[in-house]
Parts: sequence; C-alpha cells; structure tokens
Amino acid sequence: MSPHPQPGPGGATAPPASAADRAYAFVKEHIVTGGYPGGALISEGDVSAAVQVSRTPVREAFLRLAAEGLLRLYPKRGALVVPVSASEIREVLDARLVIEQHAARTAIAAGRHRELAAELRVVLGADDDQDLPRDAGRFTALDQ
Repeated sequence: MSPHPQPGPGGATAPPASAADRAYAFVKEHIVTGGYPGGALISEGDVSAAVQVSRTPVREAFLRLAAEGLLRLYPKRGALVVPVSASEIREVLDARLVIEQHAARTAIAAGRHRELAAELRVVLGADDDQDLPRDAGRFTALDQ
C-alpha cells in the first residue's frame, strides 16, 4: 500500500490509509500468502521497520489480527501466527463449495450465466499465468 493518496472512483483522491491500517494489511497479506507461515513468531519491531511506522500502529494491527484469530499475542515477545489445521481447511472448502454452487444456481436463474462465465474465463486465464508460490498474493486476489 502506498502512503500517498490514491485516485478513487471518479478520479477523487482517497485519504491515505492510517499507519495501523497499513501495518494490518501488511501482516495479513504475509499471513495469507505464507510469508509468515503458521507457527512463526513475528515482532512489533520487525513489522514496524518493514512498514516504516512506529510500534503503536503495529500493536493495534496485532490486536485486530488476534481478534480475527490469525495471531496469538505474547506480551514482550511478539505474536505467533496461528497455524491452520487440515480439518479447518476442509471445513472452509466444504463451505465454499456450498456457497459457490448456490451462486452458480442464482446466476443461472437470473439469466446472467453467460456474462459471468465470460468473466470467469478471464480470471481463470490469468490464474494459469501464476508462478506459485511466488505469485501467491496475486493468486489469492484472483481467487477472491
């Protein structure tokens, strides 16, 4: 994320993200892409240096990520990236299957299936160009 204002919809300039938001986005991205694997211990100091913010916004980001269940905090030691178990992965994939089937049925019933299929082909084509694990962040964005 850039610390500079970014053009938003209609060319308007969006306000810069807060330091805590930047730290949060940085750590979450690293967790999701495996840059911080499950079981890794990360420190406020390391993150504050990487994001170029003070430790206070990093502490706020850690608290948010702990509330989401992604980190376990250890005062004066850092934060542990919570490992994801195989059963949790299966549960998420099962839930996603149900949701995606419902979404497909809804699109078909609304007559939008051809339009959405064309969009999906574009995303799947971009997906094929991924060099995993190096492009894990891009893969995750496309998958969403």
